[in-house]
Amino acid sequence: MAHPEHTVHLQKETNLKLDIRSMVIFLLTGVVAWAINLAPQMLGGPLMHFWPRTTFILIADALVLYVTYTSFKRTDIPTAALGLNIKKRLFTDALIGVAIAIATITTMAVVLYLFVPYHFVYRSLGVGYVIKESYSYFLGAILEELLFRGFLFLIFTKRFGWRAGLLIMALPFGLYHLAGGMSLVASTTIFSFIFGLSLVLTGSLWTAIFLHATLNVLLHTITGLDGAGNAVYTLAFDGQMPNYPFGVLVSIITALTMATLLYLIINWRQSVKIVTPDRH
Repeated sequence: MAHPEHTVHLQKETNLKLDIRSMVIFLLTGVVAWAINLAPQMLGGPLMHFWPRTTFILIADALVLYVTYTSFKRTDIPTAALGLNIKKRLFTDALIGVAIAIATITTMAVVLYLFVPYHFVYRSLGVGYVIKESYSYFLGAILEELLFRGFLFLIFTKRFGWRAGLLIMALPFGLYHLAGGMSLVASTTIFSFIFGLSLVLTGSLWTAIFLHATLNVLLHTITGLDGAGNAVYTLAFDGQMPNYPFGVLVSIITALTMATLLYLIINWRQSVKIVTPDRH
């Protein structure tokens, strides 16, 4: 399932020198991209309309992608390590990401039902709404995966191993969502492991991107499991609501369950236990 040519880049190399300059430039770029991404929300008005808003995200994507590839040129890690080449495996990698997203949202629905029984109520929002939101979430997923499972993750992985790389990048990913409150920080920190493990599983960032985008579409636009009331379906609870923050517990339990499953699959397949080629 994993790309053999990619898994070599997940091998720990203790003699790898960290290019601090490239890392600092990438971090600063991430801050700028974050500001560009949030600009429509901060400025409001016409910028919050669909096309201006998604254009800002596209600009942020392009900026981070450019700096990502220029940063790779300053290291001994080839850009192929990202697994972003558009080849015949792209469809398979994307499909695996979508499948993991469906399994994750199904798990979340079941866990939530165990806390409070509910049923779905359909609302007709139109196909156009779903397509536009899907496009927006896809662009957002590209940005976040490049930032948190791209250059920095691979640098830390080469230096400390992919498990350490996942741990290092988890909290920054959670803090990236600080505007949504500490509950969102907690849940997204754990979900970071699902996205990172999907990359390790297939050796392609496309898997993490499609997983991330599909999960957001299903959560926020289709099922309404986020509770925001902006989806095709909304939740009508049949039981008494708990007087504790069960929503964040549902997210954390779901994320831990899926991350554990992916981790066990990766270990079972021994997908990253290969011999590093001779560089001489």
